[in-house]
Amino acid sequence: MIRDDPDRWAAWVRSYHVANLTATDEEAFWALYKDIVRLGAAALIPLCDATGYRYGHMSAQVDPRYSFDTDAILRQALELAVLSPNTMIKVPGTREGMPVLRELTRRGISTNCTLAGAAHLPAARVSQQDAHVLSADGSRGRRSARLLAS
Repeated sequence: MIRDDPDRWAAWVRSYHVANLTATDEEAFWALYKDIVRLGAAALIPLCDATGYRYGHMSAQVDPRYSFDTDAILRQALELAVLSPNTMIKVPGTREGMPVLRELTRRGISTNCTLAGAAHLPAARVSQQDAHVLSADGSRGRRSARLLAS
């Protein structure tokens, strides 16, 4: 998206810094990332609507530097989740990410568990524990509340 229109995004960065003079580079990046997620999700909404939210999710990842900070993961996940109803939140499958996956699932927010391999087997247990949260067809309202351990 940025490569397709670098002038647009350069203008976005300049405008952001003018409006947020004390913002750090990290804050500017996070704001830019959320805007890109929002725009990508908006482009996919027609596909979500046409397929009953089976397809057309925009995957948005929390900052991997916070993979071992439950509060930071949850804070960012909730910021991303409100951007669009078809945003699927990518949460690290670390011990600290597991409570976040449970909480997002409880709230009916679509999730994707990342970094879950042999070293992170708790993701499989979370998926089993939270299976009761889902309705018979695997959805909660219009938003799927799935845990995808991968």
